[in-house]
Amino acid sequence: MEGLRPERGRIDRAEILSRARALVPLLSEKAAETERNRSILPEIHDRLMAAGLFHIMMAPRLGGLGLDVATHLEVAGILAEGCGSSAWVQNLAGYQNFLVGWYSREAQDEVIAAGRPVFSGLVMGPPVFAGIVDGGVRLSGRWPYVSGIDQCSWLQLSAKDPRVTEGKPRVLTCLLPREQAIIDDDWHCMGLKGTGSKTAILDDVFVPAHRVMCFRE
Repeated sequence: MEGLRPERGRIDRAEILSRARALVPLLSEKAAETERNRSILPEIHDRLMAAGLFHIMMAPRLGGLGLDVATHLEVAGILAEGCGSSAWVQNLAGYQNFLVGWYSREAQDEVIAAGRPVFSGLVMGPPVFAGIVDGGVRLSGRWPYVSGIDQCSWLQLSAKDPRVTEGKPRVLTCLLPREQAIIDDDWHCMGLKGTGSKTAILDDVFVPAHRVMCFRE
């Protein structure tokens, strides 16, 4: 996939940690500008993407490196030495990219066919109920604190399943293209300003059943 070119041989833990360390001086230099921008800078996004740091845990068939969570977390710790906001977005988006591989093969094939580097935002647990319709769900509401939403290509937004009447509530997490959401630029805070953790708004958006999943199940 564009933005993460296959290389000969496996990219291992040592290589990915080396790539992260090499970016710390740039992150440190750009940290204050990142905070003023209230979103990670395009230059930083591009450098992290080119190094594969958003795709550490993601499935290889989706363009990822298929490495483990320990490596992913160690990279985030290294990047945080330079810029907390950039490390926060790398950590969350990288894990969320991994979760794309939990969806159905049909959903994954749609992601691949879109031809864009996978950069996914996630919101779990909002007080929104999904509208159950033939072939999928319809979503309306607000999903706050979507870190990195300005850069996202995909969103994973959760809603309660209204069909559950007893027992543990069932939460449905829906995978949809970012352009189906409206961004409310409401991220005004004291710390981690550069994460761009703004609100996603959906107005009666249809999500087909193959892109709807209950993570707990």
